[in-house]
Amino acid sequence: MLGKSKKIINIASYILTIVIYMSDSTTIQLPKKTVQELKKAKQYERQTYSELIENLLKAYKSHKTQYDQYLHEIQKQKMAELWNNKEDEAWDNV
Repeated sequence: MLGKSKKIINIASYILTIVIYMSDSTTIQLPKKTVQELKKAKQYERQTYSELIENLLKAYKSHKTQYDQYLHEIQKQKMAELWNNKEDEAWDNV
């Protein structure tokens, strides 16, 4: 009888663990083509989609930051060309 009680407690504990874990997750609907592409992008067979998507988001954010910095540098150079010229300086003294 004691063994049966322990087994029930273990099962209840297992179910509770799953419920707690699942309450922190959500379901999203994706086109099958997107799921196929995600499967191809996995770094290893048992990689979770959550981990894969987190890695993709990190890469996107890093790329976006680098792109924003690149645009800023280009704009800085162009603004210097527009504002640092003799014709505009002549108008300042009129």
